[in-house]
Amino acid sequence: MKKTLLLLFAVLLAQSVYSQEGISYQKGKYNEYLVKTTGDTFLVYNIANPYAKVLNRYNPDPDVNSPAIYISDRDSVQAFARKKVYSYFGLSDETKSADKVALIGIGSDFTGKIVEVYFAYSVVKEPIPIPVLEEIETYIKQTCTVIFPREHPFFIGASYVTCSVDIYPIPFAR
Repeated sequence: MKKTLLLLFAVLLAQSVYSQEGISYQKGKYNEYLVKTTGDTFLVYNIANPYAKVLNRYNPDPDVNSPAIYISDRDSVQAFARKKVYSYFGLSDETKSADKVALIGIGSDFTGKIVEVYFAYSVVKEPIPIPVLEEIETYIKQTCTVIFPREHPFFIGASYVTCSVDIYPIPFAR
């Protein structure tokens, strides 16, 4: 389950980052966002993210028995995000669907404070407006923290940690 979700997120991220079909900058209410598109895949992140160009982050390897990293209030984040975006996926309710994929990437410092939020999603009727994503980002930064074993040796030398939350998981991912 966790391996599948991480692999899916990595594929969406890699596809969006390495294929330069479309790059635009869009303003939200308070921030500016970089939007990368490849076909029907979108990667959106706040250009003010402090770790956007930092390479030595810790990201768990699904093939190694790495420590758990997770976000507090995960269920409330999922419910809030789904409520905000489900109409953009052409859904009449919050039903999970195999062809609807949306993930939130989260980066935190070593106190657990969330300082980076980015979005990867695909297969939408229309792109999710930046103000909607900005509202989700603000909600996450104000209400959640990242929880992980700070003293674990896996974190030696890392600048920050990352995790993800699914908005629309593939059906067997939960």
